[in-house]
Order: sequence, then structure tokens, then C-alpha cells
Amino acid sequence: MIDTPEKLFKYMKENFKFGFYSSLDNKIHIRNKLDKINNIEKDYEYKKLLFSSYELQSFYKLLDTKCGTCFDQVMFARKWFIDHNYKIYLYYCTFHNHVFLVYKDNNKYCYFDTTLDKVTKIVKKNSLNEIKKYYKKIQPFNSNIEFKLYRFYSLKENTSFYDIIYKITKDKDFVIKERNEINKELKELEEKIKLS
Repeated sequence: MIDTPEKLFKYMKENFKFGFYSSLDNKIHIRNKLDKINNIEKDYEYKKLLFSSYELQSFYKLLDTKCGTCFDQVMFARKWFIDHNYKIYLYYCTFHNHVFLVYKDNNKYCYFDTTLDKVTKIVKKNSLNEIKKYYKKIQPFNSNIEFKLYRFYSLKENTSFYDIIYKITKDKDFVIKERNEINKELKELEEKIKLS
């Protein structure tokens, strides 16, 4: 029985893979880390399909597929925390379009993120501000890079990737910028594939 946040974290880390379910081909697509050979074609196909066909899974769909993005996994955890009467905070980060959950337990704010490899346990801090600093510290980039964190409350299942970003940020220009940057990255990958 999953009756504590720690048991939920362990269950999700051990049973869910990072990837997405595509309704276009009814398949699960798992994000593999790029190996030293740098498999550009697989990365290109994964990203192309993700940004064109991703839809947020329901709690029960994720239980079935056992594969989801940070959006899917956070919404799965959200349901568990609400069902167990925890106060929660959901955050979207503009860098790498990542989401994570924070819950409050015994006057501590607890960072709950099952999709980042370097996060191996629930991290407890004294404030939301400390959680935000921790999140910035664990990012694989120079800490001087600016990004925004948006708090949000819920997302509807079957919502597309870009619609999720718009629902959270309410910033159409940001969504257009993100779409353009992703399309640019896909074109660059396409060019690398042609040259190889």
C-alpha cells in the first residue's frame, strides 16, 4: 500500500519511465539518454513526435503505460497528494519546460520530482524560496542563466504540449517563442542527419 510520500516516490522512480504515450501511433516512446555515438536520428524522431502528438495522460492511463513526461508524472503525484490531504504547489520552469511538485509536511516544504535522474529522494527545506534555490542549483547549466518559475494548480488530461505551456504561462508570445526554438532545434537535427 502506498501510504506515504516516500513510498509514492519509490514506486514512481522504480515503475515509471521518462517518455510519452503517443495517440498517433498508440505507442510508448521512451527518452533514451544520448550515448557517446550521439544518436541524432533517434533524438530527432523522439522530439518531432513529442511536440506534435503529446497529450497529457490521465492518472489511470499513466498507471497503464508506466511511461510519462514530467507533466504526466506530476499530475499523477498531484492526485495522490490531494487524495491524502496534503497542501501542494505545482511549478513550471521555462528552462527545458519542466514541472515539479512541492508538498508541505510538518512545516517543511518538500521537493518531489521523479523525472530528474539526479533527484534520488524527496528534498525537504524550510521555505518555498529554499526549494526554488535548490531547484536552480541542481540544473545542468550555469546558475547565471535566467528562467521563470510559474505556479499552477491543475492541468486537463489530453491537453497538448503547447496548450499546457499556454495554460500555465498565459503568455502567447512565450509559447510562440518556444515553438520557434523547438522547430529551429528540429531543423538543426535534420541537417545533421542529412550530413551524416
